[in-house]
Amino acid sequence: MDKMTKILNMLLPSLVILTNAFPAVTIESIKGEVKVRHGLDEHWTDAQKGMLLEEIDTIQTWEGTVVLRKQDGSTFTMGSLSILDISELRNITRHEMFLFLMSQKVQRLEPRQQPARLNPPNVSSVHGEKKSAMAREPKNEDIQGWVRELNAAKAMVEQAFYTNSVVKLHKVLSRYSEISDCGEVNLYLGKSFEELDEPGQAIDNYQIAAEKAYACGQAGEAIADAAQKAVRQLSR
Repeated sequence: MDKMTKILNMLLPSLVILTNAFPAVTIESIKGEVKVRHGLDEHWTDAQKGMLLEEIDTIQTWEGTVVLRKQDGSTFTMGSLSILDISELRNITRHEMFLFLMSQKVQRLEPRQQPARLNPPNVSSVHGEKKSAMAREPKNEDIQGWVRELNAAKAMVEQAFYTNSVVKLHKVLSRYSEISDCGEVNLYLGKSFEELDEPGQAIDNYQIAAEKAYACGQAGEAIADAAQKAVRQLSR
């Protein structure tokens, strides 16, 4: 048994435990164009106020805003040009978040033997997340898919869903191999880790954000400045 397989064997029992059913969320209010996709259905339908959405559903906004209410009474507001799997609104603990990050690192390692054993189903699942329609390999023509996911993740950061934003932002980096974000994904990862009092992880992501931003030239100046400022503050 090689090292990676041993790591997976240690991770999988913990990840399997995180498969409890996630209660439905309710659409509390809608403004503008908002659509939903149920389960693995390829068709989008208009969202309606009061509609119940299950964890396997996906919601997407165009020029619109939607407020979702969870069963614990908390709300999440998603702005324009965003996409979100309902399962991504689960209450994710720090422990679950780090389990997810560790599983992502294992998946990126080069397989030595028996590669099929290194890709168990749903190893990247967090707290009951199921493989959804959105999680399938993005279509090449959908070049703006990552922008919609990033916008949803930014809303998570702004509304203090920090463990959720870490998971979603890592998914963006994993799903989309080439994105011209000028470091914005890593900038928001840095902000999330900073708010979670993880300065080492925050600095690492801020530095990556700055490097990517510099490569963009003038278009990345604001991101580079924000990332550098954050690194200086955390390094004091």
